[in-house]
Amino acid sequence: SKTGSSGYPTIKFDLKPEESIAIPSKTASDLSSYLERYIAKGLPRSIILNGLPGTGKSTMAHKIFQDLNLNTLKFKYSKNTNASVMGIISFLLETFEIEAVLLDDFDYFSETTSMLEFLEWLHRHTKVVIAITNSLKAFPPAVPRTGRFDELRTIEYLDDQVIKGVLGDLYDSFADKVNKWPIAYINELAIRVQTNPDANPQDYIDELQGR
Repeated sequence: SKTGSSGYPTIKFDLKPEESIAIPSKTASDLSSYLERYIAKGLPRSIILNGLPGTGKSTMAHKIFQDLNLNTLKFKYSKNTNASVMGIISFLLETFEIEAVLLDDFDYFSETTSMLEFLEWLHRHTKVVIAITNSLKAFPPAVPRTGRFDELRTIEYLDDQVIKGVLGDLYDSFADKVNKWPIAYINELAIRVQTNPDANPQDYIDELQGR
């Protein structure tokens, strides 16, 4: 969302395909297999992935959609998201035959009658909806109820397969030191160590751990 030259809020939709990072994840693969059973029976499924920032929720969602091979629309919520934007999304879904939707930054969802109705519409008109949120505490019970979201999955930590995917050859040396870190910090450590092989990696670990 941004402000146009006339001073009023405008929304930009980028319809180009996105090159998403889909790191192997056992949790994602298990959930993909689970969702495939519903898809095979023609049953829609909507899930909230809930967890602290850095636990790999977005990476997991991208992997799931890659596994399912569904025509997917990714929408990132912001403070400016309103019912009119939802109407545009509905139009895009119907026009481009979207089968699945990723609702990123769902923490910014605003509980209004029209927005709740939009969630119900998504549930009826797509095969899979995944919403990503850092906390469910701010949501009233009306939001995550069945018919809008069928399941809530809490992601507490990155699974081991994701950590291995990020660290690569560095996994054996560093996995036990960073297995509770956010994914962005693990990736930063890998970049520093690979770029500066003569440096002391413990210095990087201490600095990143201190954040």
